[in-house]
Amino acid sequence: MPPFAGCGVPGLVRLTAAYLEAAGARCAPHAPLRLLIDAPPTFASCQLACAPPPGPTIVVTGNTCPEYVADLWEAQPAIVIVGDDVQADVIAAVRRASQGERYCMAPGAPRLRPGDRAVLRMLALGGATRPLQLRYGSASKPCATGCLQSTARSG
Repeated sequence: MPPFAGCGVPGLVRLTAAYLEAAGARCAPHAPLRLLIDAPPTFASCQLACAPPPGPTIVVTGNTCPEYVADLWEAQPAIVIVGDDVQADVIAAVRRASQGERYCMAPGAPRLRPGDRAVLRMLALGGATRPLQLRYGSASKPCATGCLQSTARSG
């Protein structure tokens, strides 16, 4: 099994590394394959957006929200694994990612359009409607209406 490096909560990374090493993998700080654990919640999303790990990355998340998983997948990791009991999936993913495979264990199709998800992400991060107005060339009222429509579609 190929070497890997872990990112996320240190205690969780150590436990996962021990599990993978017991299955025959080798943990190395400069390994070509990265295992990104989504803990604390949304860590993986922030990491992929701000400082993506070099090389193929496997993202493991317990967040089953289809929109969140779609956002992770759009950041182009090699593999996204979703669920609570994923040990066997992680071992298989390390092998498959080292062979160049890409896949996402999506829990379903997102209900929101990519543009709606982008608007909600910006608002969730404390963004204002003004950058959206500038980006999409819209007036204040239509932009605010678009934000309200995005939040309404999100349920």
